[in-house]
Amino acid sequence: MSSPLDRKALIEAALYAAGRPLSLEELEKVSKARGRTETESLLGELMNEYRDRTSSLEIVEVSKGKYAFQLKPDYSTKVSRLSPGGLLSLGALKTLALIAIRQPVKQSEVINIRGSHSYEHIHKLEQLGFIKKQPSGRTVALSTTKVFAEYFGFDEEPIKLKVQLHRRLMRPTAKDVTQSSLFEPQAAKEEAENEENP
Repeated sequence: MSSPLDRKALIEAALYAAGRPLSLEELEKVSKARGRTETESLLGELMNEYRDRTSSLEIVEVSKGKYAFQLKPDYSTKVSRLSPGGLLSLGALKTLALIAIRQPVKQSEVINIRGSHSYEHIHKLEQLGFIKKQPSGRTVALSTTKVFAEYFGFDEEPIKLKVQLHRRLMRPTAKDVTQSSLFEPQAAKEEAENEENP
């Protein structure tokens, strides 16, 4: 039988390996924790440990009971270009933001606004599972997926997602669009909370 230390280590390993936010239920299952209470307790200990140590990593609740490992904002922009394909280019991020804010949006409209180079962005975004295509007349309509919402910490409901993204784009730093400023999970969580508690 595993000890609490083993179960905590499994929660840490799961968050590291997943590359996406995980729910308490998923963490409980993988760690074999003794119920939700122990899962929350072990996760809380881990979050405090990362908060207290001098580390570039943190564990955050990104949206409605889902947790993820991420780089602290001070570090993410400094090392983003070293990520092996995990982070998107500035152009792809702009294309993704356009799709998210206007969804469902015709691919032809995206190309018209962003230029022919965005075909490559759309292909990459679809490969990553961030967007999906649906037939729409002679073209296709693009919209974001559950993977997109979970990965970036947005609400899955399109109207709420658009509100959260619009607020992000209207920030004073929006001119310096980066993965951390546009799609920073912790910021999305705060926006969701503000929306629920105006």
